[in-house]
Amino acid sequence: MYPNATENTDARSAFASLQLNAFNWFGSLAVDSMEKIVTLNIATAKAATENFQRLMHSVLLARSSADLVELGAKQRESNAEATQAYGSELSAILTNAKDDFSAKQRDTTEQFGDAAQALGEDARAVVDQNVADYKKGVSKSRQVMEDEGGIPGTTPKA
Repeated sequence: MYPNATENTDARSAFASLQLNAFNWFGSLAVDSMEKIVTLNIATAKAATENFQRLMHSVLLARSSADLVELGAKQRESNAEATQAYGSELSAILTNAKDDFSAKQRDTTEQFGDAAQALGEDARAVVDQNVADYKKGVSKSRQVMEDEGGIPGTTPKA
């Protein structure tokens, strides 16, 4: 007789689906970004190890202190370049993730707003229908009671 809150299951399902899709996307973005960072760190560690091996080989081949000083200067320059390249790559990964997150967040916020509005409209329709049915039921009950001898606490009709 009375519609209930489960009648707006389409709107609820759409809202829940939207939530799951958003969580899935945000989780995927986090995993993808971490994968890129881990890959960058592994490549950087591998390059540093190879660089260290070359440095040790060069140190063993050095013939004078001047060669060691020159080698140290080259190594400092190489380290600075490697650190700058690492920082640039890490910054690019994080900037891309931030930009993707911001764009998706704006889109998802708009979708959530639309879904919440639809859910609210469906809920309002259910409430309005329940109120209308209740009023009809009360009116019908009053009519039956009046027809059968009156409403308790009132004077019966003659």
